[in-house]
Amino acid sequence: MLVALSMAIPAFAQIISTTTPPVPTPLPRDVAVRMCVAVAVDKRENAIIAAFDAFSISVKSAYMARRDALNALWQSAPVPPDQRPADQRPDVPYRAFRNAARTAKMAWNKSRIAAWRQFSIERRACGARPTGEDIAVDTILF
Repeated sequence: MLVALSMAIPAFAQIISTTTPPVPTPLPRDVAVRMCVAVAVDKRENAIIAAFDAFSISVKSAYMARRDALNALWQSAPVPPDQRPADQRPDVPYRAFRNAARTAKMAWNKSRIAAWRQFSIERRACGARPTGEDIAVDTILF
């Protein structure tokens, strides 16, 4: 029996040394689709974050401009508001602010919708069905 065991070990060693490394198997389709959609989601979310950053900077600038215009207006000569020229009335900074804020919000919505549309294109290119995510979720704050 010892002789039979000693003969089996060299044969086993030869089998191990002559085998080739295993070939990696391709990912199953559902895993590949999920990974592709995950990349598309990451792109979408980064685009939304960048759009929101631009929106908040624009609104902050509008508030700062309104503050500066109102400070300049009220620190000027003591003329009653109804007797001032049209460009120096208190409603002018508010109108400018409203227009700037409206423009910022329109740009935010346009960028947000573009990010979702691009995501939809990339999701379809991945071969995925609709994800069930709601585009309106980004408008909850506004």
